[in-house]
Amino acid sequence: MTALLCPVFSAAREYPQLTAFLCPDQDITYSELETRVRDACRGLVYLGLNAGTRIAVLGLDPISLVVISFAAFRLGILVFPLPQRDPQPAQFELISQAGCQLLISDQVVGLDCPVPVIRSTDVHSHGLLASVEPVVVCDQHALIIATSGSNGPRKLAVLSFGNLYYSALGMGESIPLKPGDNWMLSVPLWHVSGWGVVMRCFVAGATISVMNPNQTLLENEFRTQSTHLSLVPTQLYRLMEDPALHLVTHWPWRMIMISGAELPDALWKRAIIAGLPLHQAYGLTEMGSAVTIQTQSGQPDCGKIAPFRELKIEDGKIYVKGRTLFQGYLTENNLISLSITPDGWFDTGDLGN
Repeated sequence: MTALLCPVFSAAREYPQLTAFLCPDQDITYSELETRVRDACRGLVYLGLNAGTRIAVLGLDPISLVVISFAAFRLGILVFPLPQRDPQPAQFELISQAGCQLLISDQVVGLDCPVPVIRSTDVHSHGLLASVEPVVVCDQHALIIATSGSNGPRKLAVLSFGNLYYSALGMGESIPLKPGDNWMLSVPLWHVSGWGVVMRCFVAGATISVMNPNQTLLENEFRTQSTHLSLVPTQLYRLMEDPALHLVTHWPWRMIMISGAELPDALWKRAIIAGLPLHQAYGLTEMGSAVTIQTQSGQPDCGKIAPFRELKIEDGKIYVKGRTLFQGYLTENNLISLSITPDGWFDTGDLGN
């Protein structure tokens, strides 16, 4: 089995003083982030959690969620970021459906929660730093993501650490990202696209900008001067409608990745005329985020297949495979099931030409 050094550890060793997270109220260097992750490792062990355990997380700020998640990845613990916008009964149902043993939540949780609940501040080292070797096995199950259910009932997709890592590595070969660059976390971490941003930045040693929820996207951009941005078409529309956009004479963005839904032609043309560096992408949860990406801005298509992925279209259906293909869906008996063709292709359920 292939094993990798945790990218947080690698970035902390190579770029200790570079900013890992740029937040509204603080900056966190890679060295500081590594210390927090090691601290959380010891905290999870202290709580009695071990490899194979499944934990759900809810209502955590992005820093706490990432710290606890990477600590869990190092220990072989599977993390399920619950959809924040779901009503609590639906969240509880997902916890049970995923077979989680614990919920880490920083928001009020009802007494009918099916598992014990702790706060993120309970995950600390009690004065001792972990000595856990920061190596993660590629095939190790790492993340559960609830699919949107656009093509049917919501499913729970299981992604390995290798799926996330090679998704980021391949995107880095298609779209340059380097230390000193800054990618705004404009998509939530209960979506795979949010984890795509996190992993790409950690692999490259780049900075993740955490949005201030009380500011518009453009106000956050003025504050952070982000070079990279991920948007769904609805977010792009709101950006185009912001009156302040027309007062900007120089864009700090080098790339705006558009994915998650079909981009209307009229909106695409408006953005291109405004000079926005749009790069359309096609992706899905089951492939660890983007599969194809435009390497040059402004082309009205979804670009080229990124490394570590394969894609084909047969009879109008899109099939994918590669090192980023997920491990399968959680079934009712807590097993993982992956339906693929004899030669390894996964039917996305999407149409293409």
